Amino acid sequence: MNESNIKELEENISKQKVLVGEIKSLSEDLKSSQIESEIKMIQETIESLKMALSNLNQHGIILARKISMYK
Repeated sequence: MNESNIKELEENISKQKVLVGEIKSLSEDLKSSQIESEIKMIQETIESLKMALSNLNQHGIILARKISMYK
């Protein structure tokens, strides 16, 4: 069980890294955007990605606790 939790935590962290990269990229796009509709779309996408990142983070904490309990 511990091995599967470790693998799942590794995958979780990898997904978090991807989301952070996407948020960073969109934040750069937001700085250069001048079209109001585009700005709004980028902001909404960033918020959605932040929520997904938060969910992954919470799940990662749960996995880390499970791993810690098995030690």
